[in-house]
Amino acid sequence: MKNKYFLVYGLGKSGLAAIDLLLNDSKEIIAVDKNLDENIKNKYKNVLFFNENENIDLSNVQTIILSPGISSDNNLIKKAKEKNIEILSEIELVLRKIKTKCIAITGTNGKSTLTSLITHILNYNNIKAVACGNIGYPLSKAFLEQKDTIFVIELSSFQLEILKSKRFDAAIIINITPDHLDRYKTFKEYEEAKLNILNGLKKNKSLYLPKQLLKKINNNINLKIIRNNLLEIAKKVCSDLNIKKNNIDEAIKTFKSLEHRIEFVKEINNIKFYNDSKATNIDSLIYAVKQFENKIILIAGGIDKNLSFKKCSKYFQNKVKSIIAIGNTKHKIKDELKEFNVMLEESLKDAILKAFSLAKSSDVILLSPGCSSFDMFKNFEDRGQQFKKLVNSLQEDGCLKEIQL
Repeated sequence: MKNKYFLVYGLGKSGLAAIDLLLNDSKEIIAVDKNLDENIKNKYKNVLFFNENENIDLSNVQTIILSPGISSDNNLIKKAKEKNIEILSEIELVLRKIKTKCIAITGTNGKSTLTSLITHILNYNNIKAVACGNIGYPLSKAFLEQKDTIFVIELSSFQLEILKSKRFDAAIIINITPDHLDRYKTFKEYEEAKLNILNGLKKNKSLYLPKQLLKKINNNINLKIIRNNLLEIAKKVCSDLNIKKNNIDEAIKTFKSLEHRIEFVKEINNIKFYNDSKATNIDSLIYAVKQFENKIILIAGGIDKNLSFKKCSKYFQNKVKSIIAIGNTKHKIKDELKEFNVMLEESLKDAILKAFSLAKSSDVILLSPGCSSFDMFKNFEDRGQQFKKLVNSLQEDGCLKEIQL
């Protein structure tokens, strides 16, 4: 390898989008992942592929594009740092190219909904905008496909760990509560990753944040206080973009809530099923439970993020009649919520059948895992889709039609 290469580490959505962007700029690329897909290798004939377990020569690598799912504590990244190789995120790679307006949004909960809502209000008022980033449409892909548009970018803590370019015309921190403590050693470390959004804010532009985070901000910047209410935040941001109040209100009336966020699926025998697969932490689980007046049979569990379910107890009182626990955390849920009727099941299918057998007329069966999905599913979308397929195949007698998951 004589040329200077860009090494893309992690071949999920953002990693592949970064490859497309680099190829568009005629760059030489090395791609690294723990599981190399033959279809991807066949698609990118001019890319050199390595398994992460191989001994990779970094002597001709000038820049590494690190996917958000891979920690910077990784051995390959440690070696790269020792060699002073530049390490960027896919987000940072694109921000260095963007010339149009960017609105950046982060927070533990509510990011995707707020990103979609602000984008909807802008487009409704004939201001071209695209929702991208962590919402599932990588910024690299959006940059290649969309022209003369405002980029409304959802950013996770992982994506904010490496951020240098000041390209944001507005930045929003909705909230910060404990999450991803399987990745971060402490809550403070997670919080600091979220606050890195400041690194991308242009001079004299506004940071919208809750009052309780004010003491965390030392910079002399334009601060705007917000409450943890997504509609109010969207109205405030769009008003500051000179959209009239009545035009904002009209746009909000036509906004449809997102898939996998307290999404109504079906009603059988006056029992309602809701898909809240996007609830990947404890606070989003609690939020979902608080939305219902009816008795709830809860399906929860998944990958352990080192978060405690004990916090749920006071919110579940007199609301959650049974919990069906699945995934890696099922025994933890049973141990930490002993005062509730917790039953363990091996699969989502079995959990749905058990929940339906326990439900009475007017009850709600709610999938709100409070955990990541990767122990049993590809991602939270896959988990939600499987839940919906299973529920839609469920018959009044409690039997499932044959379906292909």
